[in-house]
Amino acid sequence: MTMNIQQGQFSQIVKNGVYFSVEGDDRVFTGDLYFDFALKEFQLRGIPSFQGRMRHVLDPAFKGPVMIDLFVKTVIEKGPRDKDNYSDLKFRSAKVSSQLATWIEEWFGDKSVMHAIEEFWEVVRDLTWFKQ
Repeated sequence: MTMNIQQGQFSQIVKNGVYFSVEGDDRVFTGDLYFDFALKEFQLRGIPSFQGRMRHVLDPAFKGPVMIDLFVKTVIEKGPRDKDNYSDLKFRSAKVSSQLATWIEEWFGDKSVMHAIEEFWEVVRDLTWFKQ
């Protein structure tokens, strides 16, 4: 049973509107990227969903290619929020596009987020999604 993921008091938004995919799921989603400073883990919050299932942002027939910001390797926890209209997920390891990593480094003030990215994420030059 999935639980409602709470935004902790030490969580802070890093970037609105991140396009991402999850390992083992051949779809592209969007959500807001948060970082929990106490737990050193990332959250994607506000992912559009229908009946608790995350909704693909692209037409199902579209096969790509599309540039994405993030590829989540391992989901720690995911759960519905707001009466199944939105979902949230927690993760630590991911691949991130060099564009998003650069944006975070230049525009997000707290250096501990970049330290966590360097520790847990792989920065890649080209993060392109296409349907398998």
